[in-house]
Amino acid sequence: MKSGKLDRRITLLAPVVSENTFGEEVSSFEARGTVWAEWLEGQGREFFSAARVNAEIAVVCKIRWRDDVAADWRVLYGGRAFEIVGPPAELGRREGLRLSLKSIVT
Repeated sequence: MKSGKLDRRITLLAPVVSENTFGEEVSSFEARGTVWAEWLEGQGREFFSAARVNAEIAVVCKIRWRDDVAADWRVLYGGRAFEIVGPPAELGRREGLRLSLKSIVT
């Protein structure tokens, strides 16, 4: 990967399950690192669901190779959270990862 294209800082968030004071399981996300990324804006669309209009933004993000990133992680960039859609795709021979992301804005 060419480092010149990795010009954005993103935060990788992993899901964690903890217990609250009532003994119930609570799901949240924990930062697992801030990395340099190439950010490729995709297409957006608006759709009508549950009696309101929603907007969805699709993005592709490329980062250096990490073996711990999973499909249930999230990415935080520019104050917005993005879900990873599908498993991370390996670029080259463990050179990098391609993450397909989706943001739903209401």
